[in-house]
Amino acid sequence: MKEEWFELTAPDGLVRRGILTLPDSPASSAVILLPAGLKYHVGPHGLNVRLARSLAAAGHLALRFDPLGVGESDGALPAAPLADLWHAIGKGLFVDDALLAGRALRERHGVRSVVMGGVCGGALTAQLAAWREPASVQGVLSFGTSVSLPPLSGEESAGMAYDVARQHTRSYLKKLTSKDAWLRVARGETDFRGLLGVLGTTARGWMQPAAPAEQPIPDENPYFMESFRSLQRNGISHLMIFGGSDNLWLEFESGVLGPRLGGKYQDAHYQIHVIAQANHELQFREWSLEAVAASRTWMARFLG
Repeated sequence: MKEEWFELTAPDGLVRRGILTLPDSPASSAVILLPAGLKYHVGPHGLNVRLARSLAAAGHLALRFDPLGVGESDGALPAAPLADLWHAIGKGLFVDDALLAGRALRERHGVRSVVMGGVCGGALTAQLAAWREPASVQGVLSFGTSVSLPPLSGEESAGMAYDVARQHTRSYLKKLTSKDAWLRVARGETDFRGLLGVLGTTARGWMQPAAPAEQPIPDENPYFMESFRSLQRNGISHLMIFGGSDNLWLEFESGVLGPRLGGKYQDAHYQIHVIAQANHELQFREWSLEAVAASRTWMARFLG
């Protein structure tokens, strides 16, 4: 296994860069790891590095890729508030660059299968790329994907999903006996606006006579389910890994898994793997190692 610099000059004349991890023998499959929002190719807590090297050891070519304006690549992101950039990523800001990278790997290394993936925004970029060009993407590897979009700057959020608010309420109740929690209140460090919003959402849910079969997801990304279903229709394999303590898992579980997928963690083309207690970025080593192992198993199964 070795690593080398990757460069791709796009039609705009600007260079996109990344780190290519090559297996010892020529590979027929490649994995492109896309940035988590605005974070560059190392990934949160080095997850992309660990994943790329593990997949290369299993015989896959792996590219940790920076789109335009991110990390080592040329160019600059649009001048906009962070919330607006995150919103744009959720709607496909980096999709063109992801597809360019896939084409470059096919041309330069002769790979037949391309998998795209990443954490959060990287997961969405991969899913939207497979939706746009299903013939170019054979698999999607999602870590902590988001069904919702952050509100644009200056806009009010539509609120929090009931199941997410209920989980937060339980956490608040457990902290009633915590000395540290009360000290934060005394020091003025508690976000009372957020706290009241959570309690209000929970109370409204309790007062409803019955939950509807499909509860709306606040600020739902209009492209999420359409692209998700497109992957199913086109037979594109999709592994979704979530941290069990991640709000985005609670959102997905209550808004998608139950009402729209019939509670099924697996079907012919998708699989859901939940890492107990893990947070959104799979911060601790044991969590990231479990994610890497699940990814290797999935790759071996669907490419085998």
